Amino acid sequence: SEGIHYAVSMSMIEIYKEVGHDLLARGAGTGQRPNKKMPIVTVTVNAGQSVLHGAKRTALASEEDGLGQYFLGDLNRTVAETPHNLASSRSHCVCTIFIEASEPA
Repeated sequence: SEGIHYAVSMSMIEIYKEVGHDLLARGAGTGQRPNKKMPIVTVTVNAGQSVLHGAKRTALASEEDGLGQYFLGDLNRTVAETPHNLASSRSHCVCTIFIEASEPA
């Protein structure tokens, strides 16, 4: 609709060994785990809704921006060899895209 402002952002976390980590944190590195320190993300449930605490929301200006952030987060995931998969992720990943609409004041 005309006059409505849209803001798009995303967060990306992984859950590895029962601990959440922010994959988009500045300075998180590029796939150097387990030595790098990643910010811890906690999850609470409030009125049936899961809420992330500590996950950075990165503003996105374009589709390319979003893909770049997604690939950065993917690089920061924990990867370790298993007998059946040489590049197993060994973790679960949650990528959330937020779209917020607001009318001009």
